[in-house]
This record gives sequence, structure tokens and C-alpha cells, in this order.
Amino acid sequence: MPGAVLAPALVLAVALAPPARSAEPCTELTALVDAAGADFPNGGAAPEERETSPLLRDAETCAVTTAISGRREYHCAWVFPYRAVDALAAFDSLNGVIEQCFPKHGPVETDQGVNHPDFYDLRQYPLDRADLSVSLKDKVALQKTYVFLRIRSTDPE
Repeated sequence: MPGAVLAPALVLAVALAPPARSAEPCTELTALVDAAGADFPNGGAAPEERETSPLLRDAETCAVTTAISGRREYHCAWVFPYRAVDALAAFDSLNGVIEQCFPKHGPVETDQGVNHPDFYDLRQYPLDRADLSVSLKDKVALQKTYVFLRIRSTDPE
């Protein structure tokens, strides 16, 4: 049923919409950024916490992973039908929440360096203690569009 696929995307877009100006997503993001700054000593949001989180509840997955560098990173993924308008709305909403919660971030960086024809958009937000990234990726072979949120500690100097 098409409505069942779109419903989670609409809930995410509504939950993250900038006009709401809820402090709750900022509280969650700040906690994750603080955990990233400490290299996620206790992992990320537990699955039961994610289910009740306005920011993360519709994510297909959220997990702490270890990068090649050895640093731990927190990743969340939202999955949509290929080129779904709701995927772009979710991407825009996540970026809006980051702008709202961390207005004094460093310059937003974009990266288009991919070697395949699928669409890709990345926004990176440098903070003092962590970097946040939101990406939108179309995967034609899978007929899916993904929105990813990544939070990782900043490089040690």
C-alpha cells in the first residue's frame, strides 16, 4: 500500500520541520554530538530509545560503527522509494534541524566526488567536538533513495 511507505517519511518531515522549533531534536543531537566527542563510550541511542525519538524513530537503522581510522561513528539511515519526494523533504528537514540546533557551526562543506551516475548530495557541518553529515543518495540498481546522518568526533590535532 503506497500510503504505508510514505507515512514514515511524512512523520519524519513533520517531526523535523523547522517551524516546529522543538527543543527535543536539539537535545537529542547535542547528546549524540557530546557522545561523539567522547568517541561513543556507551554506544549510540539504544533501539528502544530510537523508537521513541522524534528525530530518529523512522530510521531504518542507527548504529555506532568503527571507521578505518579507529574512531567510532554514529550512523542512521532512512530508506525511501527511488527518487521519492519524501526523501528530499527528510534530507532538507535534517539539515534544517542541524542549522537550528548548531547555528554557530563552521562553514558547511559539500562533496560531490562520486564515480557513478546515481545522484548524491552531502552536507557536512563541522563543530568543535564533532562533525555532522547528512547525505542523500539515489541507488538506481536498488530502486531506493537513502538519507544518512553521520556523527563522528573531530580529528584529534
